[in-house]
Amino acid sequence: MEKKITKAEPTKVLTVIKKEVESIKTASRFRVTSKPTYNQAVDQLSLIKKAKNMIKENYTDKIVKPAKEAYDNAKDFIKPYEADLKRVEDYLKGECIKFDDLQQKIAEEKKREFEESLKRGELTDKQIDKAIDKIEQKENTVSGIRELDVVVVDDISRVPVKYLKVDEVLAKKELKLGPIPGMHLEKRKTMANNF
Repeated sequence: MEKKITKAEPTKVLTVIKKEVESIKTASRFRVTSKPTYNQAVDQLSLIKKAKNMIKENYTDKIVKPAKEAYDNAKDFIKPYEADLKRVEDYLKGECIKFDDLQQKIAEEKKREFEESLKRGELTDKQIDKAIDKIEQKENTVSGIRELDVVVVDDISRVPVKYLKVDEVLAKKELKLGPIPGMHLEKRKTMANNF
C-alpha cells in the first residue's frame, strides 16, 4: 500500500495517487451488517487514511505548498501597488458617479422644464421633435455606470431567520464558555479516522 515518491514529479505523484484511490473506491458501496463487515470497513478506513496521508506528504506538501508559497510571495511583493491602484480607481469611480448624478439632475430639470413648456403650449412641433431626438440619444448612450441591487440591513431584529447565517465556529467557541439564547451544543456521532 504505502508507496514513497522521492521526487515531487506531479504526473508520477498523480499516477500513484490515482491507483490508490481506484483500489479504495470499491468500498463506496460496502454495507456494514456484522462484526466481520465492520472490521472490513475499519480496514478500508485505515487504507483511506493512509491514502490521504500519501496525498498530503507527496502532493500537497511537496507540490501544492511550495507553489502556494511562491504565489503568496509574489502577491505580497505586488500588494502595495495593487492597493495604490485600487485607491485611485475607487476615487475616480466615485468622481464619475458624482458627475453622472449631476448630469442626471440637469437632465431631469430640463425634462421638467420641457414638460412645463409643453403643457403651456410654448413649443412648436419642430422643437418637440428635436427635444425628443435629444432625449432618445441620451437614453441610448452608455456611460459605464451601472446600478446594482445591494442588500442593506436596517434592523437585524426584524430580518427573517432564513436570511441569517450562523458562524458555527464562533458559536461553538462561545457556547463552551456559556449559554447563547436560541442555541445549544449537541453531541452527534461521527466516525473518527484514527485507523
